[in-house]
Amino acid sequence: MVTDIFFLDLFFEFCSTPLQAFNYLDRRVKYFKQVFCDSEQAVLGFHLQKNLFLEKDEDFAAIDKHCADELDACFTARRLHVSGGQTPDGILTRFNRTEIGKLIDALSIDDEPTAISFGLALLYLSEELALKISNLISGLKSNLFIDRDFSLMLDDGHSGITFHSNHHQEQKRREGLISHCILRKQATKCDAWYGVSINPLNKRPFETVVYLNEPWRPDHELDKKAKRLIRNSKPRKYISGDEMNRKPRDIPKVEKVGRNAPCPCGSGKKYKKCCIDN
Repeated sequence: MVTDIFFLDLFFEFCSTPLQAFNYLDRRVKYFKQVFCDSEQAVLGFHLQKNLFLEKDEDFAAIDKHCADELDACFTARRLHVSGGQTPDGILTRFNRTEIGKLIDALSIDDEPTAISFGLALLYLSEELALKISNLISGLKSNLFIDRDFSLMLDDGHSGITFHSNHHQEQKRREGLISHCILRKQATKCDAWYGVSINPLNKRPFETVVYLNEPWRPDHELDKKAKRLIRNSKPRKYISGDEMNRKPRDIPKVEKVGRNAPCPCGSGKKYKKCCIDN
C-alpha cells in the first residue's frame, strides 16, 4: 500500500490509539486485493463509518469517493476549529457510554499483546453481538456479591469468550478463569478462547485478560471434565434463551449488607467505610 503524508496525518488523527490503528491496517491488508477505490481517504472514511468488512461470499467491494466527505469535514473542523462534528459517526462513536465501549477504551491504552489481540477480536464483532455482550456485562456488574459468568462463541465460529465476575484474591481469580476457559474451549472444540475477569467493585472495565490459542484436539480427561462443566452449568436469568440458547432460571437472593458489617470485598473495613458508595 502506497500513500502520502496527508493520508498519514489523517490516519493518525482519527486512529489515534494503537488498537484502532492496528484494526484498520489489519483489515486493509486482509482485503487489499478486494477493495477498489480512487483514494485511500475514502477507504478510511468508509471504515470509520461502517467497519471495513467483507462477508465470505463477497469477492470485492467498490467504495465511492464520497465516503471521504464526512472524514474531510471532521478533519477540517478539528484543525481549523470551525463549527461541525469532529468525529465521523460510526465505529468511534457507536459504543459510547456502553460497557463494551468502556472495555475497548481500556484495552486501547493497554500495551500487553493479549489485551491488543482481545481488543482486535472485539472490534471484529458485529454490532448486534457487541451490544449483547455489553448488556451481559451490565448484568454481571449489577449483582455485586454473586460469583457469576457467561460464555459465548464469537462471530468467526472458531473462538469464544468467557466473562467472569468474582471477589476472590487476584491469583485465585486468574487460576480459576484459566481453568474455566480451558474447559469451555474443549467443550466447544474451538481453537482459541479469551477469558476476562471483572470485579464490579473496581472502576476499571476489566482486571485480567487471558488468551488460549492452540488448535483443538481430543483429550479424554478434558472431555470428561468439559461435559461435567456443561452439565452442571445452570443458565442465568439475565441471559435470554434466544441469545444464548439457554433457559432462564431465578437469580439467587442476596442478603443485604449492614452498614457496620465487614465489607464483602474482603478489605477488613466496615461496609460503610469501604464499598457502600459503589
